[in-house]
Amino acid sequence: MKTKIVIGLVALFLFTLLPMEGSVIWLKGGAFYPQAKSDLWDINFENLLLKKKDLRTEQLFFEYEYSVNPNFGVSFQVGAIGRKSVDTEYRDYEQGDGTAIAQTIAYEIVPIELNFRFYPVSKRHQVFPYIGGGVGLYRVKYEQYGEFIDFDQGETYDGDFQDEATHLGANAFVGLAVRPTKNFAFGIEGRYLYLKADLGTEFEGFDPLDLSGPSLSAFVGFFF
Repeated sequence: MKTKIVIGLVALFLFTLLPMEGSVIWLKGGAFYPQAKSDLWDINFENLLLKKKDLRTEQLFFEYEYSVNPNFGVSFQVGAIGRKSVDTEYRDYEQGDGTAIAQTIAYEIVPIELNFRFYPVSKRHQVFPYIGGGVGLYRVKYEQYGEFIDFDQGETYDGDFQDEATHLGANAFVGLAVRPTKNFAFGIEGRYLYLKADLGTEFEGFDPLDLSGPSLSAFVGFFF
């Protein structure tokens, strides 16, 4: 909730500063499906009652697009993906008294992106598709806490491991918009995020955490 409030304040600030004539404001909301194809995820899927579908989370974006011409736009986008928390437990192990060995895994992504959008059919039409992509800075927080097994010692211990850092990433997207009036549009957008997060010293020895994945969003647009 805190992240979404910050995004809203940033959007409001930009709305008062950026030129509005010839621009479009897009508001998007949908679901993100991380691919989770790095070694830390593999270990978690093997040891814990955790599946990829458990990592699915919501996303929210505010995008300001400046129309260079009817077929091309440049945009600045901020948003929030997550925060997603998954309560889980070890798959094949339990405490001596028969209770579960429980953990929680959480992640959050805050994107700041520069994107480019191409309209094969001018967005002056009532129905128009678009494609695009761009690069961005992504603030990533990953945390894994609860009860852990020390397999060498054969005992459990409490732990809280987390990392928070900013990483470069890229995205590509395709969408379809319907514009029933001059100043309003709605539609759907599919997008793919490429993001690998280098974890800190608490995760030393692991490959960059894979937070790449597809997403699907509905949107509304306001034309100025």
